[in-house]
Amino acid sequence: MPTELPCLTPEHIFAFEDTDQLLLTNFSNGELIDLMVTAVNDLLGKLGDNYDFVGFWLNFAPHHWVGTAFYLSFENDVAGLGLELYDRRPDYGVGGQCVEGCIMAWDINASVWQPGTGPEAFMTRVALGHELEHRFAMYLPDLLDGRQMQGYGGYGCYGPGHPNPAVDTQGSVLGIGEWVGANPAVAQASYPDFYLFNSDTGGSYSYTELYLMGYVSPAEMDAGNSELRYMDDWDCEATDYYGPISTLSSADIIAAAGPRVPDSTTEDKHYRIGWIMIHLPGDLPNTAERTKAIAIHEQFQIDMEFSTLGRGTVDNSLFDDCNCNGVPDDDDISMGTSDDINGNGIPDECEPAATISADLACLPPSGTLPFTTNMWAALSNLTTGSVRRIGGHIDVTLANSTFYANWRAGFTNVVSGGSYVISWNQNIPSSGSLVGDNVFTLVAEDVTPAPYNQPPYPASGDIDTVSCTVTGIAP
Repeated sequence: MPTELPCLTPEHIFAFEDTDQLLLTNFSNGELIDLMVTAVNDLLGKLGDNYDFVGFWLNFAPHHWVGTAFYLSFENDVAGLGLELYDRRPDYGVGGQCVEGCIMAWDINASVWQPGTGPEAFMTRVALGHELEHRFAMYLPDLLDGRQMQGYGGYGCYGPGHPNPAVDTQGSVLGIGEWVGANPAVAQASYPDFYLFNSDTGGSYSYTELYLMGYVSPAEMDAGNSELRYMDDWDCEATDYYGPISTLSSADIIAAAGPRVPDSTTEDKHYRIGWIMIHLPGDLPNTAERTKAIAIHEQFQIDMEFSTLGRGTVDNSLFDDCNCNGVPDDDDISMGTSDDINGNGIPDECEPAATISADLACLPPSGTLPFTTNMWAALSNLTTGSVRRIGGHIDVTLANSTFYANWRAGFTNVVSGGSYVISWNQNIPSSGSLVGDNVFTLVAEDVTPAPYNQPPYPASGDIDTVSCTVTGIAP
């Protein structure tokens, strides 16, 4: 099922001032990187080391752009990509331990950047997916037989760090080709920009790239690719190719680059990007600029979940904001804007509606040993129009700290709005282990099975806990 993606508001853009107006000058790449690192550290200092990546916009036209967008890498901790393992955060002066790299997307007001899914937004969706993928691809070495997986320069052949368009894996936003047929094999996008959504996945990435990014296993890569071919003698220019075509598989990639470590079963598939908008003195990002960026980020979140087969997400929020009011959840709670009755750090209005409740009473609550107390327990269905299966167990912690799990346990079906009630007389014997407070804890859980825990019915899993204390007094 699709993940509920983070809600974004204009407050989820971090403003950073280019105080010296560096970006209006003929800045060097080194000067640009220094400014970006300063902005990253400002973000981390104010909102914490909570981001896997940091993205950048400007709200003005700089002296020049470095590409339409670019990725700046700080860390690689993945083997099997064709990259060495490194942590360059100390070299760049990046604080924290989490930020793996930065995406620079330049002027938010430029016409190339458009929200949505229409034709005018194609390049925006391509560029963001492309730059994030540069965390993992394309850095593969030549295959053992000499076939080049990376571009090698020249018109139409890209350069290192990008795929060789001679590879045919049904298209991608990184520029991996989509060739149809043979003699001729016809390119489905014009060189030098072989940008397409993949025809096998329907999303940004091919199965080959999903393997490199850690979303699928080698076997899934091979099964998912409808074909994986190589135009052996392509000259970097022709869009109709006549010549020999070979095939390849994950085994060829692994033989050349080694296995991917971590593999798809242990790789982190969920990333958070903190977005910064650099502005000039006296020209803070306005509502329109923030709103445009947020709309782009929302589509990026949707595209990433779809493109990773529902296995991964990108969270473009600066902070947890479950009620979507542009205020951090912990601030809502600390200021009293939101309640947090259970103390779990999540505003109560964001918690799923309770489906069950538990009650437990012990009367009398104390007595001289030995004595008898009446225990009363209830499991209640809080829903309207839905039978719920409720499981309950009572754990006991004696006065001497001895713990008994599942002292009493069972489950029952309870009709909508109804309750299951049971009571019994419990003997509290004369024992030194019972002198003091003896705590009985009833844990109730909604264990309603499928299909009655799926829409239109409430989800199962709700838990309620209640305790009563019986105090034993020494005779």
